[in-house]
Amino acid sequence: MKNYKLFYAFLLIIFAAAFVSAQRNTDQPNPNLPLNNNFRIAKILDLTAEQLQTVRELNQIRRPQRREALQKLREARSDLDSVIYANEIDESIVQTKINAVISAEVELIKLNTRYELAIRNILTPDQLIKFRELRARVKQQREERILKRQQNRKRNSDNIERDPQNAPNRKKSVTKN
Repeated sequence: MKNYKLFYAFLLIIFAAAFVSAQRNTDQPNPNLPLNNNFRIAKILDLTAEQLQTVRELNQIRRPQRREALQKLREARSDLDSVIYANEIDESIVQTKINAVISAEVELIKLNTRYELAIRNILTPDQLIKFRELRARVKQQREERILKRQQNRKRNSDNIERDPQNAPNRKKSVTKN
């Protein structure tokens, strides 16, 4: 599920703000800008004014639908949490709430998939190749960040274990005279 969410977030980042302006700039993109810079992505893909307008229209339709779907999902998860942590547990109610969460997630996946297909259909074959390359780079960068965080956590936990002042419940030696 996390992979879908990350992909949808990435897709939203790509198309949300980049299409505020329909002007095309033929200058080479600044290689120092981060990949998630929407204008840079639009430039790299070399989207036409027509494509930009189509994406804007798709976003206008999708935005309220997505907001509603996310709200339903949040409510379904909240309801499930309430049932799980209630004083009395009724397995049939828990199952009903689980099904509501699943249903809300399925609706969100369907909505996002329809949007992605619509976006994919406006890209030319060359743009689609470039988009796939960008996605691969972003995925690699994300994996590198995750690995770096994991290494930092491991390093920090190793440092805490080695530092005697940070060791919990360590007995201090007391000398008796």
